[in-house]
Amino acid sequence: MADEPLRLTALLVERGIPATGGRNYGELADPLCPGLRVRTTWPETGGKVTRFYFRYRHRVSRQLKTAPIGRFPGVTLKEARRLVEERLRPLAEQGADVGDVLKAEVVRTHAEQVAAQEAERAARDAQNVRLVPHQVTRFLASEDFGSRAPGTRRGYKRYLEHTATVWKLSTIDDVTKAAVREEFLRMKRTRGPRAAGQWLAASSAFWSWLVDDELTDRHPFRRTGKLRQASAARPSDRWLDDDGIVALLTRLQLLPPDRALALRLMLATGCRPSEILGGDWSELSQEDRTWRLPAARMKDRRRDHLLHVSNYCIARLPARWPKAGPLFPGRRKGDVVKVDALAKQTARLGLPGFSPKVLRATAATHWRALEIQRPRDDGAVLIERIRPEVREAMLHHSEKNPLAAHYLHDDLWPAQVEAWETWGEKLERLEGLVDG
Repeated sequence: MADEPLRLTALLVERGIPATGGRNYGELADPLCPGLRVRTTWPETGGKVTRFYFRYRHRVSRQLKTAPIGRFPGVTLKEARRLVEERLRPLAEQGADVGDVLKAEVVRTHAEQVAAQEAERAARDAQNVRLVPHQVTRFLASEDFGSRAPGTRRGYKRYLEHTATVWKLSTIDDVTKAAVREEFLRMKRTRGPRAAGQWLAASSAFWSWLVDDELTDRHPFRRTGKLRQASAARPSDRWLDDDGIVALLTRLQLLPPDRALALRLMLATGCRPSEILGGDWSELSQEDRTWRLPAARMKDRRRDHLLHVSNYCIARLPARWPKAGPLFPGRRKGDVVKVDALAKQTARLGLPGFSPKVLRATAATHWRALEIQRPRDDGAVLIERIRPEVREAMLHHSEKNPLAAHYLHDDLWPAQVEAWETWGEKLERLEGLVDG
């Protein structure tokens, strides 16, 4: 019984083959599968098994060679026996070097895995190229986008960045008309019909560029005329009459003082919200009572806009004007209040459909009927309205008729100063109604 060979079992393999003969490993042949051996390597100081693996011993040209099969428990005893019986022993009987065959299979398998990974990576890259954000970036860098007007480029960039965010994980083939309609309705509900309509226009131009570039033949933004008509249901030139201005001035106490001041300046100057909110104290001159808005902040970006700081504005600005710094600083250092943030705060006023953009249309509309009184030498009072070219200059509009622009050489600045002061006096009277 003592000479009976030890039977190799899974439990014995798991526990490890005891080391013998002063070596740091123990090895045992499997009597049920000739050639199969299992070796257990032990640490020199004793303790847990460091590794144990199967090996196959065979002869090649009368030389004894050993080929590694695999480690336990990645390869079980049952799997090792089946591998030897079905594959390795037939190869050894044919005179092949089993180790070389296994190495070649490992190399071939690795090459196949690398090729599969490269193919998967190439397919993933090809898929990423067709992602909406990638194509939006290409469009913003294209000549088609660069050839558009500066104001159009600013609007397109803003709304296309929103498109890239909404469908950041979608390809240009995944966007459907149903998804477009759903996003349009969501924007109309959250940001207003005008913003939703402008988003449709920008995204439609982007998709037309994709179709012209033959990247896709699907245009989910085509035939969205009914949606655009719905976006124009509320007129964009809404303005406030005298009662509306009084209602606005009454509710300004619900806002922080600097936000209320910004709205008053928009109403008094007729400037756009971004032009006022981006203002810096270095642009104002207390001696000349002027405010020079740089061209970079204007809509056409071609020329500066000079404003007169009326008595109405002087009374609401601080007594001492800083030399530099944002007029309306944001929460972060060096930042300014954003138009969207101010629009959200004006929702507290409880005025239906009101937004800071309404104030420019309000000023422009009132200027049409604003009457300026001038005393004459004979004691009579001359009443006249603001000339159209003066109103256009106050709104920083250029004369679109080349012939009229050629013959327009009048100095309109004195008339602008007079108009701004008259408008400020009217606002003072309306403020008096609030106080009363």
